[in-house]
Amino acid sequence: MGPIEKDDTVSEPARFTEEEIALIADEEFFRRKLEVSGKIRAGLTKLRSDLLNHMKPERYLAPQSVDFTEGKLSGGEKHYDLPYLFLDFPRRFSKEFIFAYRSIFWWGHHFLFTLILSGEHLSEYQNRAFAGWDGLAAREDWIAVTPDPFEWRRGEEFFRRIRPGGPGDLEDVLRQLPFLKLIHFVPFDDPRVKDGRWVRTGLETFRDWEFVISR
Repeated sequence: MGPIEKDDTVSEPARFTEEEIALIADEEFFRRKLEVSGKIRAGLTKLRSDLLNHMKPERYLAPQSVDFTEGKLSGGEKHYDLPYLFLDFPRRFSKEFIFAYRSIFWWGHHFLFTLILSGEHLSEYQNRAFAGWDGLAAREDWIAVTPDPFEWRRGEEFFRRIRPGGPGDLEDVLRQLPFLKLIHFVPFDDPRVKDGRWVRTGLETFRDWEFVISR
């Protein structure tokens, strides 16, 4: 066997652009990401405490076994390729029903607060949401039309902006879904993000939506 010839070619997946070289050499980016993530976690922890002090579970039309005391603060690195952090509180996910208030920070997208409800009381939740439609419109809230209760992307194919005057023809679409999902988006250029009021917005949003779940 003769000597192995040197191969000067490099496979395309191993190549890097100048911008990619600069990125992988940038230690500061990851330090700042950790710093930002720490602030988000601290804010969600504060929101959990505020919700715990505010909630009156005995007043809610909620199934048994809903968690009104602990909640769950967690996250991941790859929701549509981007990191996220979330707080579920109150929370209960099962085959029979969903009763959850979810607060999310999604890197590169937005903050969002969402109430997801399904199960035996769904029609009652829907009736209350429809009755309070104009109040939701005044808050600039959205409502899910997608069949996926865990969709977070903002778009008319997933959510519809709640407009004054009642649901109209949209009511039939919403009645056919196996859940009710209200959502409030807070884009990163919103002043509430810079000055930290997104935490208070999370509490205010839950408070303003309580009429949907109250007995």
